Amino acid sequence: MAVSDLGYWSLSHRLDREEKDVISYSVPLVLPTGRVYGVLGIDLTIDYLKTLIPSRELLNGNAGLYLLGAENEDDGVFYRAMVNGPLYNQVLKENDSWTIVWDGDDTLIENEQGKKIYCDVEYLNLYNRNTAFSNQRWALIGAAETKDLFVFSNRVIQVLIRAVLLMMGVGIAGGALISSMISHPISHLTRNVQSARPSVGIQFDRTGIREIDLLAEKLEDLNQEMFYEAERIAHIINMTSVPIALFETNREENSVFLTDKFFEMFEIDREISEDLTIQEFERIIKDLEPYRRNSRQYIDEKKRQERIYKIPVLQRKGSEIAGESKAETSAEKSTERNRVGVAQKENPTSVRYVRMTLSDDGNRCIGVVEDVTDTTLERKNIEFERDHDLLTGILNRRAFLRKMQQLFDQGATVLKTAALLMIDMDELKFVNDTYGHEFGDRYLKTAAHCFQSSVLEKSIVSRQSGDEFQIFLYGYETEEEVREKIEILKEKIREASLDLPDGRKLSLQLSGGVAWYPKDSTEYEQLKIYSDSAMYEVKHSTKGAIRDYKKA
Repeated sequence: MAVSDLGYWSLSHRLDREEKDVISYSVPLVLPTGRVYGVLGIDLTIDYLKTLIPSRELLNGNAGLYLLGAENEDDGVFYRAMVNGPLYNQVLKENDSWTIVWDGDDTLIENEQGKKIYCDVEYLNLYNRNTAFSNQRWALIGAAETKDLFVFSNRVIQVLIRAVLLMMGVGIAGGALISSMISHPISHLTRNVQSARPSVGIQFDRTGIREIDLLAEKLEDLNQEMFYEAERIAHIINMTSVPIALFETNREENSVFLTDKFFEMFEIDREISEDLTIQEFERIIKDLEPYRRNSRQYIDEKKRQERIYKIPVLQRKGSEIAGESKAETSAEKSTERNRVGVAQKENPTSVRYVRMTLSDDGNRCIGVVEDVTDTTLERKNIEFERDHDLLTGILNRRAFLRKMQQLFDQGATVLKTAALLMIDMDELKFVNDTYGHEFGDRYLKTAAHCFQSSVLEKSIVSRQSGDEFQIFLYGYETEEEVREKIEILKEKIREASLDLPDGRKLSLQLSGGVAWYPKDSTEYEQLKIYSDSAMYEVKHSTKGAIRDYKKA
């Protein structure tokens, strides 16, 4: 048995020469031989314990009571160690012990006169089992009288009962009064309104009440004016050369309004009909999702939505659909993948870009549909020419640097194992001087095509300057995977050649350096310096090779 298991907590007593009640804890001091050579004890004053568990925290008005005591025989009789709260003197009359009674789910303390107060018992594990004093169980008890315990809930119940009775009385009286005066004609008009469809004109039955009939007549006039204005606006829009369409849906009325060009803008073979329901219209919009090109939710503080659709244009002669032109497809893929090389400008006759702007308040949805093909293609072509080398069609230095910054900002989770290749075309000056700049340009184009066709996956290819190129391979799990791609590149280089005017073929000659991420560095600028250093080391020695950077 451990020495700590011989410790003992005493009930409250008064120290010699002190007028303060305390609770003591004592434990014998035992030598390794088992001999007791002293006792160590500490005292906790009752006043100090009262500051830790103040009775006022139980109930307002200090109506609660805290009891700390010990039970010796598991019989519900607790002997006092500490009390805190005036309720003790009122009910228990300063007894040194009290009895806990369990009555079903209720826990009570009963005094000698039979008066009971509610309590809650929380046992404290001061002794381990099977120790010298394990039969003595200490507990902290919180107690209060019934009238104080339920005073707040009783008040709430009374207030709720009064409020409910009052509301029921007012509601019954008001409902009876309103029903007796106007319920019948209003109900009749309500049924007319619910069955009316503003898109085809409304007509209300008369109720016999002059004011209500006058209101119904004004509503009919207003509907006619709105119907006329809508038709006039739609007619004006259809007469203009501007490709635009409007629509409005009303979920409450289950109605849809469309101008004539709506289906034509989306190349949908369907006529506008008055029996088109919201469910059918929403299904049409859902069917357009595969052609949607943006995921932007809102464009301003009014929560207007903007959607861009890329719609294949139906050919009016020949086959049913004119697919995307090869030039448009090439340009878009080059922009999206950032590594495909030569791409021509888009053909504006194969697709139509449509912008739909929506304003939806939950009940009514208003939309404007515009043909933005010209501006979209112009923007795409400007972006393509901005980011690509005009001679080779691959990324230029500025676009390559922007892509590098984006990738390196994402860090190791995207880059994983990567390699930066710096390549210099060794024979460009010889080709220019011997065969002219036209063949020099062909030499560079052949090299660019070789680079882009050999490292399509997880790579970015760019022309940095006249005869310098950079290739970045990223997203691989191991260095061996990257080296396999570099070997494929080398093989493509060995196979590539340029047809010269004299009928001979000139093989590509280049020198290259490789710097590794993250082995050599985790910064793009440092990798660029390392790969450039490795390239110039090759260029000024053997030439025609691609070697790794080696730190000194």
